Amino acid sequence: MSYENRKTRIGRVVSDKMQQTVVVSVEWRSQHPQYRKSVKRRTRLMVHDPDGKCSLGDLVKVIETRPVSKAKRWRVAEIIAHQEVVVIPSAEEVVREALPPMEPTPPPAPKVAEPEPAPADVEAGAAAEEEAKPKPKAKRSRPKTEAGPETAEGSTEAAGDEKPKPKRTRAKAATEEATESGDSTGTEKED
Repeated sequence: MSYENRKTRIGRVVSDKMQQTVVVSVEWRSQHPQYRKSVKRRTRLMVHDPDGKCSLGDLVKVIETRPVSKAKRWRVAEIIAHQEVVVIPSAEEVVREALPPMEPTPPPAPKVAEPEPAPADVEAGAAAEEEAKPKPKAKRSRPKTEAGPETAEGSTEAAGDEKPKPKRTRAKAATEEATESGDSTGTEKED
């Protein structure tokens, strides 16, 4: 195969961590099949670099070649431009450099036991502690009242004297309405 018929691509080195191999990202444009808009595509190629001259960020020209390994089918033809890559430190490194070095703090000293007070003092101290403690507020419970004809007329009965009425379900409400109106079509089921 002659060199004239071999494919060549121009791309940027995105990884140089392997020996004699660099990863080159080649950008190319194609038209979207449905929307007909020009779309950028990227292809990552494993490229053979026997001399190890390529570094991260370089613009290189690669040429198609015979298989060198399982994934390598390209080799570096020439380095078009060298580019310096700025290494951005992690946030932890920046904070570590900005703060002054911290000195270790000594462990806390052991507490010395206090002498026990006399019995009269103990009772007075306990009473003072009881008074100093904030008392929890008791929850007020309000009696539940149902708005019925008795309360609407202004009766003087206390709401707590009556027994709470059980919940009315739809079925019970339908049977009660049917019995009040004298209709026998309602279902009369009692629990």
